[in-house]
Amino acid sequence: MKKENNEYFYYSKLYEDTFDATGWKLIFSEMQPIPAYATMIYFVILTESTAAQGILLRAKDRAYTEEQLMALCGIRSSDPEEIKSSWKKAYRMLIDERIIAVHEDGAIEVILADELFGQDSRSARMKRKYRGRVRSLTSEDEQETEEGQSEDICPPIVHEGEVICPPNDGQMNAHVQKHETPLNEDESSSNPLKSKEKRVKAPPVIRPSDAAAEFVDIYPKKTDPEKILKVIEGFSEEELQALLLAAQRTAKDPSKAEQNGRFAMDPVKFARSKPWTEEELEAAADILWGIRESIKLEGSEGDVE
Repeated sequence: MKKENNEYFYYSKLYEDTFDATGWKLIFSEMQPIPAYATMIYFVILTESTAAQGILLRAKDRAYTEEQLMALCGIRSSDPEEIKSSWKKAYRMLIDERIIAVHEDGAIEVILADELFGQDSRSARMKRKYRGRVRSLTSEDEQETEEGQSEDICPPIVHEGEVICPPNDGQMNAHVQKHETPLNEDESSSNPLKSKEKRVKAPPVIRPSDAAAEFVDIYPKKTDPEKILKVIEGFSEEELQALLLAAQRTAKDPSKAEQNGRFAMDPVKFARSKPWTEEELEAAADILWGIRESIKLEGSEGDVE
């Protein structure tokens, strides 16, 4: 876990089958110390490139030389040539087996970086922790309620061979409230589901087709809007807006935007991964609310005229 700017925590994930790939099996079949060097190189690249989600550069426009990468892995210039040779062979095997890739400009890329890296904010983690506590307390309350209800249930009465348990006063009142609608209210006002249906039927602020076109315009690596549309057709309006915010964040990242998005994630995979943060999802809801309020205001001004 790496702390950046006292706010964001970047992480890389290793799955239990990470080292089951053919390339790793080939490396481990080598005599020692090749597997040890290969694993060390891989972990060094993972940790050093985590904040950039799998792209390793020494500086913004400057790549590591092989000697500098060796030094990063703890191999010194004064070490025996046998050690250096073993390290270089392990490094070359990582490249040949497509575990890492080295681009023309020297940037080192972790293959499958899309699956291995992510980021989270302190507030997002706190919100998840809070929701976990709320769910835990809610389940405890429901359990206590069920236990309390079981105590209120009347003892069974046997009548002509049948077991009868008439409802108590609380159960009867609940039954009446469930099926009776006050005369001064219509059915939708007493039925939250139908009331919600009415709200959902309002004209959408953002449509998937519009979001797909805007996403392709924003995201640094280009693709056909129809491909994006197929992925996002089932997204909610908040998710569509949050996707655009995530695309804007990526477009502002120099490591992703340079060279026409060469190092950016494939746009279809990016959209499918639902890459927005919780803050972006909340911001999306605020943006949509503002647009809806503006539409209402414009409508009311039109009625006045």
